[in-house]
Amino acid sequence: AALGSAASWALGAVLFKRLGDTLPPVVLTAAKGIAGAAMLALVLWPLVFQPVPSGALVLLTLSGLLGIAAGDTLFFMALNRLGAQAVVLLLTLGQVLTVLLAVAWLGDRPEPVAWAGIALVTGGVTAVMWLRLQGEAGRSELPGVLFGLAAVACMSVSTIIAKQAMDAGSNSAQATLVRM
Repeated sequence: AALGSAASWALGAVLFKRLGDTLPPVVLTAAKGIAGAAMLALVLWPLVFQPVPSGALVLLTLSGLLGIAAGDTLFFMALNRLGAQAVVLLLTLGQVLTVLLAVAWLGDRPEPVAWAGIALVTGGVTAVMWLRLQGEAGRSELPGVLFGLAAVACMSVSTIIAKQAMDAGSNSAQATLVRM
C-alpha cells in the first residue's frame, strides 16, 4: 500500500505539472477535490453510513480545509515553480514532519531506527534542496521551496487532526469523504 501510494503521488505530480502549465493552482485544487469527492461518493454509495460525532466532524472539516484545500493549492504552486521531481522529493519531508507532530501532539514514540531514518531523510532532502536553491544564475527557486514546505506543513498537521477525528469514532472511508 505504501509503495502504491508513493507511485500514485509520483504519477499524479507529473500529470498535475502538465495541467498546471495551463490551469491556476486554485482551479486544479477545486477540480481535483470535486472529482475525487464525486468518485469516492459513488464507491461508498452502497455502504451504510454511520453518524459522525460532531467533534469528529469539526476535526475532519478542519483537516480537509487545511490539508486538501490549502495544502494541495500550495503543492500545485510549488509544482509550477520547481517541477515534479523536486516537489515529490520535498514532500518526503511531510512524512518526517508528521512523525514529529505525532510525537509532540499524540505522544507516539518511534524506535531508534525510525529516528535514524528521519535523520537520513531530512539530511538527504536538505542537501538536494540546498543545491536546487543555488539554481541558475539570477533565478531563485526559494519561492517554490517555500510553497512546498508550506504544503508539507499543511498536509502534516491535517494528518494529525484527521487521526484525532478517527480516534473520536469516524471510519476511514467516511472520514476521507468528509475531508474532501
